[in-house]
Amino acid sequence: MFTLYTSCSANRVKKQKLITLNKIEDTKTLRTLYRQNWPANALGCYTLDNFIKWHERDKQLQHVRIYTLDDGEQWCCNGLHLIVVRFMR
Repeated sequence: MFTLYTSCSANRVKKQKLITLNKIEDTKTLRTLYRQNWPANALGCYTLDNFIKWHERDKQLQHVRIYTLDDGEQWCCNGLHLIVVRFMR
């Protein structure tokens, strides 16, 4: 598990964990969020769309993960995500 430290001011540090988005429906929710501010968020939308297409071809993607902050259900409002692709041969 990864931990992200975010700072809102010089005196406060907020510690949040990263969680894995395991449901493809959650990824589609993120993509919808990025589509709302088109074309400014085109890169994020296309990246998520590409991941969804990969998932449709191979439901057991072993080398691709999407992470977001464990802040309740706020991830689907702020859109923050991290995609990690690890292909090793």
